[in-house]
Amino acid sequence: MWLKLFRKKKMQTLLISLIILFCTSLICGAFCILTSLQAPYEKFGEECQSPDARFFPARVKNREMLRQEEQKFERLNMVKKVSYLDVYSHVESVEANGKKINSFLCVAKYSKEIFEHVKMGEGKRVDMENLGENECFLPICTALDNKIKVGDTIKMGFGSFSKEYKVKGTFADPYNLSTAFDTYLVTREIPASIQQHASMHCFITVKDGEDPEELSNAYRKANDGKMAGTIERLDPEHRAKHRPEG
Repeated sequence: MWLKLFRKKKMQTLLISLIILFCTSLICGAFCILTSLQAPYEKFGEECQSPDARFFPARVKNREMLRQEEQKFERLNMVKKVSYLDVYSHVESVEANGKKINSFLCVAKYSKEIFEHVKMGEGKRVDMENLGENECFLPICTALDNKIKVGDTIKMGFGSFSKEYKVKGTFADPYNLSTAFDTYLVTREIPASIQQHASMHCFITVKDGEDPEELSNAYRKANDGKMAGTIERLDPEHRAKHRPEG
């Protein structure tokens, strides 16, 4: 009897050891994959000269209050540069060639500071810099996911009205790589009828030697522990955990 129990426990111990070994191998493999993916992602960010973080402000009463809130980043010692992007993010619907698509597209006014070094897909950089009133540049990820080509039509629904844009080209940078995150449909201007409800996204570059991970702590320390918005760092792991709602 005792011999059977011994053999049974020995077998259980062996199985548990094998399971632990298998799980350890999976974890190590996953870590290696993530590490190998991080390197080209960081290199891509360097090529696009992408800022270290993006700040999504909470809703405030007016643009002056919004600018005052975002200017608090400029006063942080660790911050090298702050750039602002005019954005309308409350898009209710997006259609491509008459077909609805799922997307977190925001309408963004072209800014040379933000888009000067993005990677071009279709179209030319000069076209992005000189968009017509009803033209736009679209993230490559959105174009690929929805089979959208240069010359196609994008219809943006803003509730009480909608506006159509002709796709002039496509682009990519680390902040416009996935339809799972907020990305930008780049236009010449935010439509006049929604400008009063437009917001600004704030892009922050830290000084050499500073750690972007400390940006949130530094901001809160300088502002009584408060932050009226969400910081999204450039690295993909942080972005996956901190994608803002709405």
